[in-house]
Formats: sequence, C-alpha cells, structure tokens
Amino acid sequence: MSRTTQRYVALLRGINVGGNNKIVMKELAEAFRQAGYADVSTYINSGNLFFSADAPPTPEAVEAVIAEAFGLDIAVLIRSRDEIAEVIERAPKELDDPAVRPDVWFLRPSLSPESALAAMPEPHPEVDRIWTGPGVLYTTRVAELASKSRLTKAVGTKVYKEMSVRNWNTTRKLLALLTTP
Repeated sequence: MSRTTQRYVALLRGINVGGNNKIVMKELAEAFRQAGYADVSTYINSGNLFFSADAPPTPEAVEAVIAEAFGLDIAVLIRSRDEIAEVIERAPKELDDPAVRPDVWFLRPSLSPESALAAMPEPHPEVDRIWTGPGVLYTTRVAELASKSRLTKAVGTKVYKEMSVRNWNTTRKLLALLTTP
C-alpha cells in the first residue's frame, strides 16, 4: 500500500437476508477486484467488503459495481478505518455488558444521529437504550427481555433505509480487519 492509500469498509445494506438480495461474498470480492479495487476481502455473509483506495470512494461508485455485477440496487455505507476506530472509541461502556444485545446502527451521511434518534420508535424503558455517536446510533436490548424490545419497529420506517446495522462484536471485528489487509 502506498502512503496515501487507505482502508475502507463498504457496509452493504439488506443482502442475504431472508433469501433476498443474494450475493456470494467470494463473487462480490472478485467483482471489486475486477473493478480495480485493491486488497479486497469480505467478512461474514451480511455484506462487509474491505478494500484499499487512494481516495475516498463514493457510495454511488460502490453501488454501481454491485448493480453491474449482480443486477441489484443495494445501498452502501462506506467507512474508513479511522471512522470505525472513532465509533468504537466513543461507544458507551454499556455495550460491553454481557446481559445486553448491543448493536451499532451506521447512518448514511444524509442522516444525522440526532435525526435518526428522533425517528426511532420509543424505547421500552425496561429493555432498550439508545445513544448517539459519530455517524451512528448505539443500542442495547436486555437479552432476557429482547422479545419486548421496541427497536425492531424501526425496520418498517423510512429512516431505516438510511441505516445499516451491525452487532457490537462485528463492529469491533471490522476495525481489526481494516487494520490489516
């Protein structure tokens, strides 16, 4: 990698969920290599694509590669290694509580954390917690009461289409994978 080359992760929204928008990760990586991206790799089947680039890529450029290779209109959020590091650094300590199910809701740049928070369903006071962060919302659900969570109601909202959710463990793994190609 050259000095100006940086690592990025593209978070693909809504692929391989319930049999919809199926993309084989090996084929996704190959499509991006063919498109000229360097150090391409993927992590788990939910759409985490890593690559190196000399300039920050646009979501539209990444979306165009997916549309051409797979014929799918998939929304993409892109984060640099430093942005993922900041998300982890600024996370509330409650995400590490073993009694909760923690998630990070990554937001498209057009959606501020404050706007996203305002659009979320009212949290169940005994189950759900929500915090804002750098381009994200952090949420937890008490594990033994998760079926009572109101956060799942966000799935049907217009604002949900501007987000891509990763669990806390995956978010931390993203940083590790961004650190070493």
